[in-house]
Amino acid sequence: MAKLLYIKYQDYRKPEVDIITSIYEEDGVRFVVKEASSYIAQEHLERIGEFYGRQKESYQRAGIALNRCEQQGNHLVFEYLEGKTLQDKVDDLLERGYEKEAKQVFREFFSHVKQLSIKKAFEGSNSYRQVFGDANIADDYIIPAPANIDFNLDNVMENNNSLLDYEWTFPFDISLGYVIWRTVENYRLHNPERAEKVAAELFSEEGIPQKKVAEYQKMEDAFQSYATDPYSLKRYTDEYSFDKRVDKGISRYDKPVYGIPEELSWRDREIVRLEEQVQRVESDYQNSTCWKITAPIRVIGKLFGRE
Repeated sequence: MAKLLYIKYQDYRKPEVDIITSIYEEDGVRFVVKEASSYIAQEHLERIGEFYGRQKESYQRAGIALNRCEQQGNHLVFEYLEGKTLQDKVDDLLERGYEKEAKQVFREFFSHVKQLSIKKAFEGSNSYRQVFGDANIADDYIIPAPANIDFNLDNVMENNNSLLDYEWTFPFDISLGYVIWRTVENYRLHNPERAEKVAAELFSEEGIPQKKVAEYQKMEDAFQSYATDPYSLKRYTDEYSFDKRVDKGISRYDKPVYGIPEELSWRDREIVRLEEQVQRVESDYQNSTCWKITAPIRVIGKLFGRE
């Protein structure tokens, strides 16, 4: 029987790209399952599987491994990879004051990423502009379609440069400079106290002046607008550990998640999500100033049987 260990909802996303990630264990083996939160996101999910099929060999030639992915019905099943990421490695180096060695980690990884690129003037297509806006990017190297932008160091295993995830792939060319800037910038945001100088030096080495930084930031802002829902009730990711919960959801079935009818799988996850949301709303209300101020009134109400 497959036991559900972990589930991750991302309710801040727009429905078209809203993916649920779960970790299961069966017979001592863990695996990761990704599924669309609704039929609206199914096309986005399937694009991930198609990317793996088309690009795994070219990535392997470049020295980057794509985490093995298999489509099972309406779900994608990935290997559960364990170990340290490149982000862990750079964190450790910077904590010990080894800035030179930390930059070398970026350089070595970028040497592999650059092998995915070709020399071609970047030209944004209409589909590109729908995602990344109208930033004026004059770059001479591109990662040709289908292109992945998720090279964040926390997504890369240290031992063999395996990408844990490659969700953000697109059917059009992407500027190589943007991908490199994004990798460094996301690490800088992760570790601002120690990475500011390293990031500035890497931008300089990679020929990314401040003007281009501003253009890449426009691209990133447009991408975030494309992916996120500004009207979402929750702006953060829910993470549930089922080791600490009453047996719920998929763990009461005797089949892996991808063997369960879609409506049951989605329904059970929705029940768990809504239960957690109700608990959080109740907790926020009980910790509010209004609740605390009216506490004496509630006590009096109990004494006189009015509550």
